[in-house]
Amino acid sequence: MPKSVNDAAEKCRISRKIKMMRLIQLVAWMLVAAFAFWLGMNIPAHFRSVSPLVLEAAGEGTRQVDDLALRHLDAGRLGPAELLWQAGMGEEPSEESRAYAEQLLSERPVLRYSGGPAPYWEQFVTLAPRLREDVPTVAASLLPPENREVLLRFLRESSNRKVLTILETRDLSGFQLFLPVYSSAGQPLDATILTMALLEQSNAFAMDLSDELNRQVRLAIDGDAEALMKLEASFAAILTLARRANWSQLESWMSVLSTSRDLMRLSRFVQQDDSYYPMLFAALSIAEDPSQLLDYIERHGDNAFGGIKVALPLGAGAISTILRFEQPLYQRPDFWSVVPEEWFAAERNFKGFAEQYPYLSLAARLGAFTLAGFAILTAFIPRPRKRLANDVRGRRLLRLDHAIGGVVLALLCWMLLEPNLLRFEPNRDGSLQLNLASVQPFAADEDAVNQTQDDSLMDQVTILILVMFFVIQLMVFVYGMLKMHEIRRQPIEAKVRLRLLDNEENLFDLGLYVGLFGTVFALILVVLNIVEASLMAAYASTLFGIIFVAFLKVGFLRPLRQRLILESEEK
Repeated sequence: MPKSVNDAAEKCRISRKIKMMRLIQLVAWMLVAAFAFWLGMNIPAHFRSVSPLVLEAAGEGTRQVDDLALRHLDAGRLGPAELLWQAGMGEEPSEESRAYAEQLLSERPVLRYSGGPAPYWEQFVTLAPRLREDVPTVAASLLPPENREVLLRFLRESSNRKVLTILETRDLSGFQLFLPVYSSAGQPLDATILTMALLEQSNAFAMDLSDELNRQVRLAIDGDAEALMKLEASFAAILTLARRANWSQLESWMSVLSTSRDLMRLSRFVQQDDSYYPMLFAALSIAEDPSQLLDYIERHGDNAFGGIKVALPLGAGAISTILRFEQPLYQRPDFWSVVPEEWFAAERNFKGFAEQYPYLSLAARLGAFTLAGFAILTAFIPRPRKRLANDVRGRRLLRLDHAIGGVVLALLCWMLLEPNLLRFEPNRDGSLQLNLASVQPFAADEDAVNQTQDDSLMDQVTILILVMFFVIQLMVFVYGMLKMHEIRRQPIEAKVRLRLLDNEENLFDLGLYVGLFGTVFALILVVLNIVEASLMAAYASTLFGIIFVAFLKVGFLRPLRQRLILESEEK
């Protein structure tokens, strides 16, 4: 057989072998990509939200709303138990519990107004001549003047100095929301003052709240206009709750609130939507830090109630975890509904890991997505020519290019999983919305707090965008280095390599084009309010482009051209 025929057959065999090896490598890399993507999808970790599975893991074995309701019921506190049942955050009360509650009401009808053991309020209810059975709230019970007169006589006999001081505010005027007690329309203010005095008499206020309210009362009596404004705002908040609560429920509210600011924020949330009232009561009753819970609601608005609604049935641990993360509940994008649920079945295996090690789980998920992107790029991007494949430095640059591309693909994938990653909508309703000047001092404080939160959120999204632009520019830089390195290794004359470098001039300027595109695109998103970020993030894209292109041309391209020019002149 002729030698040429043997050589052709050998080349064909080698070609088939190379194609088979490339196919095997392609399949292997795709399997790695599929596994890494599956792993990343099943780690319930998110940058700007909390997975319900993480809350489920945190709530296991912790105090439940049902247990708290039964505890109130056993203590005869029907009011708090009823609110907890209304919250619907657990199982429906058993027939036995319902029967026991009805038995207590039939044996002690006064519980309809008190909602539980409350000696002072029950004494008032027994003596009050006019009570409405259909509206057993505190405010409704104190609107009739005869009832207020009964309670006033009782409170004037108190030995508690704070109570007597509170009663002195009945003679004050200058309120902007309330009319004076001595006027024909002073019933709301009078009822509120008496409610506050009886709460103090019953030791219902938390100690810090009691001291703060007492300072407001004393300063207002001494003629301090600012203290009078603050006191009126506190009166308005107490009246808001008293219009919706019986006595034991109102006592429960006051026992968990530590500042007048918390009191006003709670009343504002209740005013915004009455349907949140039972949920708020349940959440504040089970939360370790009620102030932190109110901060969370103030920051995230309606989204916060969505997370609380999911966390409450899971237990106190779930509430503590969602407050620790300080993020709203994660909601899977609608387009992911086409993906079979079986693909996410392994999420439950990682929920405990994501709850105990949140930062490590974020890193693991990002690493898994990056590995998937690296594997895909390695599988589909054509292999370098032989002369580059045999070059160790060239292979390292290529791997670095694939790694950076993998990071970009990971970030893009994460944005699809978490569409609101770049959108931050902090709560802007920072002050108690009352039509009186008394809220101005608080409004200023709240605005400062909200401005700080806004700045913090803007800093976060700005940093995230800066990182994205930096990674993209780094990938363009590495690609330019690869092309430069490939031309440098070409086994051709120096003059030809110089012409090849000139031909790639636009490629070496690609960082500038990408930077300008990033700036224009980011400015469009900011103007359309699609992404809320500072202008610095938009202009940084062009800045990164200038820096990387200057570094590439001055640091690498110029020395290479100088060397090639010298080589061509020597020849």
